[in-house]
Amino acid sequence: MLPCHGSRLYIAMEFVDAIDLEDVLKPLSLKRRTRVVLGLMRQILDGLAYAHGRDLVHRDIKPRNPLVSRDDGKLNARLADFGLAKNFADAGMSQISSEHEIKGTLSYIAPEQIVNCRYAKPSADIFSVGATMYTLISGKTIYNLSDHETPIAAILNEGPVPLCVRAPDLPRSVSKIVDKALAAEPGDRFESAEQMRRSIEKLLR
Repeated sequence: MLPCHGSRLYIAMEFVDAIDLEDVLKPLSLKRRTRVVLGLMRQILDGLAYAHGRDLVHRDIKPRNPLVSRDDGKLNARLADFGLAKNFADAGMSQISSEHEIKGTLSYIAPEQIVNCRYAKPSADIFSVGATMYTLISGKTIYNLSDHETPIAAILNEGPVPLCVRAPDLPRSVSKIVDKALAAEPGDRFESAEQMRRSIEKLLR
C-alpha cells in the first residue's frame, strides 16, 4: 500500500547525489576506465536482475540512466528512469505501446525492440547493457550511422561495429562479454542479467 498524507498518495524515494559519469571516465586510461565501467555495470545488472525477477523489462537502458554517486570514495550505481518499463509477462495486454511504435533510444535498444517494442523481453535489456558498456568504454555508440539517411535500416541490416574496432587495445575477455550481449539473436545473448553479472565478476577478480 502506498503511504498517504490525508487524501494524497505519495512515493518516498532515495535521494542520490549523482555525479557526471562522463567527467569521471574521461581522464582515465583505457584499462582503468574499463575496470570502473565493469564495476558499475555489475551493480546495474544486480538491479536489472531484481526487476526481471518481478516481470519488469526496462526498455531504455543507456549511459545517462544509471545514477552514479561517490560514497566513501567508492562509486555506486543505481538503475533509474523506469519511465518506459513494462510487465513483459503480460506483453500486448495493456495497449500502452502501439504495434508499430518505437520506444527507447535507437543507439541502445535491441533490434527486436525496434521491430516491436511491445514484446520486449529481458534479453532486450541485456542488449542495452552491452551497448551502454560499449559507449562508456570506447566513447562511441555501437552503430556507424553517419553515412546513412535511414538509421533504422542500417541498424537492422548491418548491426553493431565490433568493439575491437573502436577500442583495439581492449582485452579480448572484455570485448567478448560486450559482443555476447550485443548478439543479433536474443537466444545468443546471456541467458539472464545474473549470468552476465557473473561473467563480469570473474573479470574483476
